[in-house]
Amino acid sequence: MAKMLRRSLVIAVAAALCAGSFAPCAMCENDEVKIVKPGDETTAVMVKNVVCPVSDDDIVAGEEIMVEYKGKIYNLCCEACVKHFKKFPAKFAAKAENL
Repeated sequence: MAKMLRRSLVIAVAAALCAGSFAPCAMCENDEVKIVKPGDETTAVMVKNVVCPVSDDDIVAGEEIMVEYKGKIYNLCCEACVKHFKKFPAKFAAKAENL
């Protein structure tokens, strides 16, 4: 009986994790950083960096992902870099402006 109860508990915990009932970390959900789509209205200034400040890879024209942070728009090379940029936006923004 105890073994069955333990299995049920493990299954319940696994189901809760899969359902996304736990909130993401605060650093990953940074409200200061938002993705900008082409055509979005914004007063932010384009930095026009051609190298991704996160991965140091070249930005492929037309495939860049633009993020806005503190009134400026930075180009990133991929979605994975967006996650890292959101964790440390000041670090990567400063790097993008010096590339």
